[in-house]
Amino acid sequence: MKELIKTLLTTPTERLKNPFIGTFIFALMALNWRPILYMSSSKSTILERITYIDKNFISIYNQLWLPLLLAIFYIVALPYLTLLFERLTRKAVIDRKENQLSLKLSDLKSNQKTAEQESILENIKANYRDKADLNKQIEELNKKLKNNNITIKELESTIEGLNHEMETFSSMPGPVSNDQPQFDDTLSYTEEFEKFKKSDLYPFFGEIGTAISRKKTFPKNTTDIVKEKFKYSGLLEEIYDDESKDNYNYFTVKGKHFWKEYLNGIKITESQEAEDDDLPF
Repeated sequence: MKELIKTLLTTPTERLKNPFIGTFIFALMALNWRPILYMSSSKSTILERITYIDKNFISIYNQLWLPLLLAIFYIVALPYLTLLFERLTRKAVIDRKENQLSLKLSDLKSNQKTAEQESILENIKANYRDKADLNKQIEELNKKLKNNNITIKELESTIEGLNHEMETFSSMPGPVSNDQPQFDDTLSYTEEFEKFKKSDLYPFFGEIGTAISRKKTFPKNTTDIVKEKFKYSGLLEEIYDDESKDNYNYFTVKGKHFWKEYLNGIKITESQEAEDDDLPF
């Protein structure tokens, strides 16, 4: 029984799926909507409704020929009409697609130009950063060069002082030896220092030696005669400093030896400072 009912329901459904039958039934219902509406909504008896419909609405034209023509038109003629419309609108469709493609190409070219300009801008920024780094390195190198020049000047000043010291030392009497400092042939520095202790310069040597060792200059109350005698005795030499634009006094090799002998011969006592202040000038 279930299979029979299922078969009865399936068969009409399959028939309705047929394009011709489905179209014919749809056209038939569309053309006869008034009798269908009257049949379903009228309050008359069924017999009266059927009689009224037969008398007023039944027509072979509406119930057969017109639905049949509409179904044939839908099945046969409509595809050709659709094809005709597609051919008629083909150029418009192609032009519209070409226009859309042209717009896309224009957008792509615009994006490409934008990307190129952005790339150029990034390169300019990179070059600017590189130049800034190079300028910073150049500035640092200039600072190093300036410091090196200062160091070179200091070394040149030191070399100049040493050369002056060597010239002063070489001007002292006595033969020149290539391996050792110049001495008198018969007296060493120690013997010369013993003679120096008996000279008129020895009483000034303590204060002058301390000032030269610490400040590279004579004490303020030292007379010019005493200064000149110390210079010409070969114990001190005067060197001009280009940077400070001032003269400084340094011990010669002989002067350093005498100053060492002098310090070694001093005994430190509590009253030493008072004794040093009593040195005559």
